Amino acid sequence: MEIGNLVKINQYIVSASDIPAYVKVRNQFLDGHRPANTLLLVPALAGPELLVEVEAIAAKF
Repeated sequence: MEIGNLVKINQYIVSASDIPAYVKVRNQFLDGHRPANTLLLVPALAGPELLVEVEAIAAKF
């Protein structure tokens, strides 16, 4: 699959201060493609070293 097949992205971020940098990188990666997305601030992820988790759903029609 390719970027154009992404239909939904769920993003979990530990620190609000990381959001601007994350969004900049995400937008470069998506290169104009705009899937539905949800971004949530969470107190922690599965491991203490993790700062961002991304869940992506793609589909081919």
